[in-house]
This record gives sequence, C-alpha cells and structure tokens, in this order.
Amino acid sequence: VATQRAGQGYELKTPTPRESASLTNDLVRQADDPLALFAELDAQETISPVLTAIPDFYHVSKNIFDPTLSADGWTLKIAGMVDNELEFTHDQLVERATLKQITTLCCISNQLNGDLIGTAQWTAVPLLDLLNEAGVQPGAVDLKFHAADDYSDSVSIDVGMSPDNLVVVGMNGETLPTDHGFPARLIIPNIYGMKNVKWLDRIEIDSPRSRIGIVTTGKSHLYTRQALEALGIDDKAAASLGIRLYKIGLAWPLEPDGALRFARGLDKLLVIEEKRAFIETQIKDILYDLPAAERPAVLGKKDDKGKELLSSLGELDAAQVARALARFEPELARGIKARRHLALLDSQDAAAAAPPALRPPYFCSGCPHNSSTKVPEGSRALAGTGCHLMVLGMQRNTSTILHMGGEGVNWIGMAPFLAGSHIFQNLGDGTYVHSGYLGIRQAVASKATMTFKILYNDAVAMTGGQAPEGHPGVGAISRQIRAEGVGEIAVVSDHPERFRHGEKLAEGVRVYHRDELDAVQRRFRELPGVTAIIYDQPCATELRRKRRRGEAAEPGSRVYINTDVCEGCGDCSVQSNCISVMPVETPFGRKREIAQSSCNKDMSCLKGFCPAMVTLDGASLRKHGGVSGDPAAGLPAPRLPAFRRPHGILIAGIGGTGVVTVGQILGVAAHLEGRGAAALDFTGLAQKGGGVLTHLTLYPEPTEEASARLAPGGADLLLAGDMVVATGPE
Repeated sequence: VATQRAGQGYELKTPTPRESASLTNDLVRQADDPLALFAELDAQETISPVLTAIPDFYHVSKNIFDPTLSADGWTLKIAGMVDNELEFTHDQLVERATLKQITTLCCISNQLNGDLIGTAQWTAVPLLDLLNEAGVQPGAVDLKFHAADDYSDSVSIDVGMSPDNLVVVGMNGETLPTDHGFPARLIIPNIYGMKNVKWLDRIEIDSPRSRIGIVTTGKSHLYTRQALEALGIDDKAAASLGIRLYKIGLAWPLEPDGALRFARGLDKLLVIEEKRAFIETQIKDILYDLPAAERPAVLGKKDDKGKELLSSLGELDAAQVARALARFEPELARGIKARRHLALLDSQDAAAAAPPALRPPYFCSGCPHNSSTKVPEGSRALAGTGCHLMVLGMQRNTSTILHMGGEGVNWIGMAPFLAGSHIFQNLGDGTYVHSGYLGIRQAVASKATMTFKILYNDAVAMTGGQAPEGHPGVGAISRQIRAEGVGEIAVVSDHPERFRHGEKLAEGVRVYHRDELDAVQRRFRELPGVTAIIYDQPCATELRRKRRRGEAAEPGSRVYINTDVCEGCGDCSVQSNCISVMPVETPFGRKREIAQSSCNKDMSCLKGFCPAMVTLDGASLRKHGGVSGDPAAGLPAPRLPAFRRPHGILIAGIGGTGVVTVGQILGVAAHLEGRGAAALDFTGLAQKGGGVLTHLTLYPEPTEEASARLAPGGADLLLAGDMVVATGPE
C-alpha cells in the first residue's frame, strides 16, 4: 500500500512498528475507497482475500460462555479523571461511527502458518474523540478498559490517547458479531488480540495521585467492591483518596509488567485474596528489586505489625474486607457512612454470638442412620463424610470428622496412647467405594483395634441419590474387606431374610436383624483387631421415591397415635429418632402425633411400649381437593418503586419449601425485563430439613459488575419462609 501511494507524494522510509501502523492507517483512511487499494490483489486466485469473512475470522475466548448483551440496556461509560463523565448508548455510538478502517488482528497463540489471524474493515469511532469530549484531566496515568465478562486491561495514557485507537461497532459492513465483542470493542494497534478488549462497557482514566493500591482476584474482587461501596467510597471518592484497584485474571504465574505499572507511585499496597497468600508473595518478589524509595509496602494476610489482617482460613466476605480496609487505611473509615457500617458489623457479630434459635439439619423420616449410628453405652464412635455426619449433633458419643478416605486414620494415631481402647468408625457406602476402603486397609496394616460400621444404604443421598459407583452389594463388600484382612464381619439388616437365598457373603459372615444391633456391637467391641459391621437398610428418601414410581412395594400398614391415650412421654421419639413424630397441643396438654405426609413407614416408633400406637392396615391418606381458579385474581397490581440502584433480597426458609425456586423466579423475571440479576443459594443440607438462604441482587442493567452475595446490611427485602432461619446468625 505504501508503495502504491508513494507515487502520489509519500516518502518511503524504514519505519518503526508504531510508525508503520500509523502510516498504513493514514493511507487507508485517505483513500476514497479503501478496498479499491486491494482490488488487484483480490483478483489473483492464488492469494486469499484481503478481508477475512466473518465466519472465517478467528475467535478465541477465555470464557466458557461469552456474554450475550442487548443493545437496548447497554451503555459505554467514561469515568475517572475527566472533566465530564460520559455515557453513550449503542445507537449514539453507531451514529458517530463514520470511520471505516482496515486492520489485521493476530492472536498471541498464533503459530507460523497458523489461522489465528484475520483482517477486517472495522466501522468505528476514534477513541480519542470520546476522550477529548470527556476532557481528560492533566497528569492522568493510565486508561483502564473494563468488559462485561469481567476482563479488564490497561494502557498508559500516551498509548491510549493515540489517534489510531478505535471503539468498534461494525465489522465488514455488518453489525459487530457477539463473538467479536458486540455491542463494542477496542482496537489498539501493535497489541495482540485479547488485549483489544471485547464487550467493552467502561473506560476509566486513572488518578495520578494514587497512593493506595488494592489488588484482588476472583470473588474477592466483588467483595472488595461491595466493601468499598458500604464504606461510602465510589469511583469519584476513590480517585480523590488516591486509591487504585487492580483485578488480576491469571493468578499464577503473575504477569510482572502489569503489576509493576500498577505499583508505580504507590505508598502501600493491599492484596485481598482467599486462602493462603498466593498473589501477595508473587507481588513481593516482583517489587523486591525496586529502589526503596519506589517500592510500596505490600500487606495482605498480616498488617504492618505482623497481626492477622485477612484470614487464610475459609472464604472471605464483604464484612471481613471492610474491616481490613479500615485497618489498612484509617482514612477510609472516617466518613459517616463508613462509621455506621462498621458499627453495624459489630452489632451483627454480637447478635450472631447468641442467636435466638437455630435450624439444624436432621435425619429424614425413617432414615437408616436413626438406628445405625447408635452405639452401646460406654462406647464411642467417629463420624465420617456423608449425611450420617449429622449424628455429631445428636448426643450419641460420636465426634470428629475427616475427609473421604481418611476415616479411622485419626484413631490409628490415638490408639497407641489409649491401651485397651476400642472405637466404632462410621463409613457410608458411597465413601467406602470412593476411597474409604483405603482407611480400612490402613487400619489392618497398623493392627488397630476398631470396628468399621459400613452404612450400606444403596444411595449417595447427599449428591442426588444415585447408587454408589459400580453398585457393589453387601456381599461384594464383605468379600472385599475380608480379602483386605478384616477379622470378624457381621451384617445387620432391617430385612435379614434377603440374604437367605440372595447375595453370596464372605465365609463366616452372620446376618442379624437390626433390633440386635446393640448386642452385636457389644460383642464386637471386645474383639481384638479390625472388625466390621455392615448395616443394610435402604435410604428412606430414595425408597419413598421408588415406591411412588412403582419400583418398590408399598407397606400395607400405617402408624397412628391416639392422642386420647398418649401421655406425651416422648418415648416414640427416643426409640425412632424420627422427625415425623411431632408434638401436638391438645386440651389435655402436649401429646404426640405422626406427620403422615412425611412418614416413610420405617415403623421404628413402634419399638417403645406404648398403648397409644395404632397400626392401620390397608389405610391410605385422604386427598384434599385442589384450589380452583386463580388465587391471585382480583388482587391490585403492585406499585413498583423506581429502579435506579441495585436492590438486595434475602430469602430464608427450610429445605424443600421453595426458597431456591422463589429466587430463580424473581431472577428470571428481572432477566425478562432486561434487568440484571445475581443469585447465590446456601442450600447446606437442604434435603435434611436444614436452613436454606438465597441471596438475590437485582440490577437496573444486566452489564453491571455483580456480586451475588449480599453484604451485611445489603438487603432491601427479607422474605422469611421460616422465622428461625430468618433470625439466625447467617
């Protein structure tokens, strides 16, 4: 191109790369028809077209799913060190996009003769025009570009103010495709493809007076933004306080040039990250060789006095970050909003220390663990991974918990110091198949004295109720552990007759009814070496589902409590440990009743000596008629408030009552209105009647940087499906 135009007065020379790009852009701009410059080349069949067709243009993304944005709600904001903060709609940019420029993009991963390179004619607005309209203030340092997929990048102010930089809205005469950054993307010459930010939604001009740097990554970035907002520090306040925020996308290895550029001129720097100091140590290494006068103090897990600032245990939240920021820089805590927020955090800590009530999860009605996790008087047990771990809160002389495959290993370390002692180790069948058998192998090798109780329920109830991998039966497990060197083995079952002509058990294995569990355990605790009891009873929840599908027989009897006879002693609850045995208030005081809708017909409640227990043969539940018509008919339409800021909603309830569903309905409704929504569900052991919380934040626009978790004091609405969960510490 330069050669063709040289005959019209251009001086040929050997340019630098930046001069070359600028010269080429000038030549193409000045041509009346830029594509005509390449017509001669395109006419040659042996040479590919100069412009790459959109379907053939390479596309590389770090995202699992690229953002799909609507032009209606999208805007491009220009903020920071400018005289006028601007906001452009897509239509406004398209109207201004009168420039058409031919530019080649190349991926940094493109190999020799690779296809990760393409040339297109881009329809664009010069970035410099937008910056001049905003009025970049003297002394600005960097331009930061933020995208809707949370990617961000920056260039120095001299590079950013080049006339060759473009904000692109079209490609090869068509609207910019989603894959290539719709509604708008950047093109900056002489940088690789990814750094030409796609899905651009904010341009920030950084303050030259920055003295405080905050480095974040992942979730901690969202919590940091929440904490700053709660302390009353928006973008303008951050600029006036001299605060820079640096979000890292690739935590390791940390790219040094960006870190050095960010740290330049700072007095101190705070790294906010979860778990151990991973990014903090890399930044310290990168900055180590700077002269002392140019090297900022780097803090993170500890403050400048060596005291803990951010915990290395568990996850961070906005409250921890807000407190850390206030200690890191006291000036951040001097505003009225900041003082109120920190006082709120202190009051919430005091309330959480003594909650009025708790909603712990519990075994399902008829759960095998109601019986299988009992130990004889004078014995102790160790918990394991699985829903049976809830026994830790049931006063059954059971303690501790280890990871999957580690069951029993802690006892191996303790046993040499406890002569003559014995322990029962609970081990679910799903955990056994996963890696729990390794703990048995370790126990045998160490010659421990202990009894593994393998709780065979034929379902991994905590992760969907599927059968354990490989679906081994009781017989296969008994033969495997015998081969591993386990001594005496017993099978305890709610239906021992299943083994008379069924599965082949290991030689010498005896089968007992579950009512004999206590006697079996008393005998096993006296035996030396490693022994095992396989407790066989199907998961009550999965058995209920199979009965509904017709895959399992329905028991012919139901249990009913005659409240006129019941004395309210509660022995039925003690015997069964079943949550379907409910208290009921009567004119003669508190009695007991069976919640028929949740009862799984385990019949353990009949073990007590009680004349009030009645079995009804052939009985079925009476079905109530459904609601006719629309229950909401006639209700007035709600008055909707102005929606100019994010609104937080906290939904609290019990597992299985629709808490997550309500959050999903509201989130989808916001999406259908073109709003933004972010939800975070704390389901815990929802299937076991535990508390469930949904944090839902609704945003006026779908492109805002969204944290799903509500900050303390961040809820505008509390939907309390259960008052105990709604007033709990979480």
